[in-house]
Amino acid sequence: MSPRPVPSRPLIGILCCTNTVSNQNAQTVINRYIDAVDRALEGDIVLLPTNCRNGDLASLLGRLDGVVLTGSPSNVEARHYGSDVATGPFDPARDDAALALVRTAAALMTPVLGICRGLQEVNVALGGSLRHGIGDAAGSVAHHAPDQIEGDAMFEWMHPVALRQGGVLQETLHRSTADVNSVHYQGIERLADALQIEAQAPDGTIEAVSARDAPIFAVQWHPEYAVQDEVSQAVFSVFAKMMRR
Repeated sequence: MSPRPVPSRPLIGILCCTNTVSNQNAQTVINRYIDAVDRALEGDIVLLPTNCRNGDLASLLGRLDGVVLTGSPSNVEARHYGSDVATGPFDPARDDAALALVRTAAALMTPVLGICRGLQEVNVALGGSLRHGIGDAAGSVAHHAPDQIEGDAMFEWMHPVALRQGGVLQETLHRSTADVNSVHYQGIERLADALQIEAQAPDGTIEAVSARDAPIFAVQWHPEYAVQDEVSQAVFSVFAKMMRR
């Protein structure tokens, strides 16, 4: 019998959200995240249910080359970062799963890519906090489209970010600024000590971070929406390099 071929495609776990489908509890992932992992990373995909936290996370992560934490309409509950101010909707099961995954992945050096809610989960899991009403203050950047804009058009709302000199994104793009889409109402307030800033909006909002001592990278925008965009390609390239290492 000939030996099994060595896999050439990375095995990437994508964390699900909990939702209701046909009046029944379900685990869901929006298709564009799956398509992006397939196209940009040429990865084989495993969907991770939110109850994965009940199992042996070390064993699970030991079989994966990386984990993607997607965006979601839900927000992280404030109790996870010592606040009593938060705006729903919430997904408590995803909160518990995501925070446990980030902490275990950091300990095991398993690469993590966070997107939008995923960035917020990374920050909270490592000891940071969040704030609400992003973009509402006078003089701040509009971080989300006007309420009358819905559907795909929301993901075409753009603003510039400044890239940290010498950061992983700046060194990948070879420039100091980029334009990114923006669909968020909450963001980082206190940055976790384990993280460093990779990009910021003109109003100071943190738009991308990386871990100082672990292969974790996260962005507040949605690179999965326009995979062929140069900035989106750079985000997935950073994650791919982390997995190859």
